[in-house]
Amino acid sequence: MPRWELVIVLAFLASSFVLAVPVCADGQRPPSALISPTSAKIKIGESVNFTSSVSGGDAPISFQWYLNGTIVLGATSSEWEFAPTPLQPIGNYTVWVIVEDSLMRSAQSNSAIVTVAPALTVQISPLSASILVGQQITFTATNVSGGYPPYSYEWYLNGNTVPGATLDNWTFIPTTSGTYYVYLKVTDTTNNTALSHPARIIALSTPVGGYSVALPRGVRASQQTAYFILAAFFGTVLSLKKRTRKLRRPKCLRVRKAQACV
Repeated sequence: MPRWELVIVLAFLASSFVLAVPVCADGQRPPSALISPTSAKIKIGESVNFTSSVSGGDAPISFQWYLNGTIVLGATSSEWEFAPTPLQPIGNYTVWVIVEDSLMRSAQSNSAIVTVAPALTVQISPLSASILVGQQITFTATNVSGGYPPYSYEWYLNGNTVPGATLDNWTFIPTTSGTYYVYLKVTDTTNNTALSHPARIIALSTPVGGYSVALPRGVRASQQTAYFILAAFFGTVLSLKKRTRKLRRPKCLRVRKAQACV
């Protein structure tokens, strides 16, 4: 093949390749988009913010976000916040965005997966009790649910962490009398936390030498005198009753050489 023919063939192939690559009027390639994050784990009441980055295309660029294949009304900017409501079911959601340039060329981004779990909750039992100093009471975690198990546990006494109390139960033995407050902190694998309602425990000291009853404060001397008079009166009544019983002895009469007791 002559050299001039070879040059013509190569020029034709090069022009065909250039024409095969779509470009914009200003030399831009078609748009493409990426979104982040590509995955997230949240619970009801939380949200995740998605952002997009666009390359190529002819400005201006328009955006439309999708959730599980359905258009999200009003989500037409480069960012979108997904905040599931309590009415939405828990589970996995797929998110992507479609971008379009001024020449009406569009592109779909990569997909992101969002896992939504119920809110993390915890309760403890019992919530109130009265015990003596030295006695023990065991608290137990109940109704731990939501979030992303497995869970870790941390018990608190009067606002302070109890060293080593990292199980779903804890036994408390008060050493002094007073009022104590106990609550439990639960953490899931994604560092979501929940606190239980505090339990109120009253520790009473053991009485020494038994119990005593004291007169109320502010009792006047005249009232004390009345107490003594009443005590003396009841004592006299009891004494008279005993004396009457002694005087009522049986009398015996002899009738027809026989004794009869009256």
